[in-house]
Amino acid sequence: MTKAPKIARDDGKPLTAFGVQLDESGAPIREVIPARKPGEDYGCDPLGDGKFRMVPSGDIVDLGERNRRLHAKLPDDSYIDRQKQYISKLIDALEAADIPVPEET
Repeated sequence: MTKAPKIARDDGKPLTAFGVQLDESGAPIREVIPARKPGEDYGCDPLGDGKFRMVPSGDIVDLGERNRRLHAKLPDDSYIDRQKQYISKLIDALEAADIPVPEET
């Protein structure tokens, strides 16, 4: 005699598929996760005189304030250091293989 395979509902656990919880009809139960805090700007439109209109607030700001609000950041020093190390290792490998390395300009 063979036993019927157990499914999630037999165990009393929520039914899931690919890590998504399903309701009784098999439709996914979706949870809305806000991307940003309410009122936080997510973009801007240039005005042509070095000023920007922030979206959705509509505030007129300069470049510094635009960058602060949009969290625009320059690469930090650790990123630049890693790039320098990579280039140094690449140059060493080229020299070890007797491949000429162009001089810096």
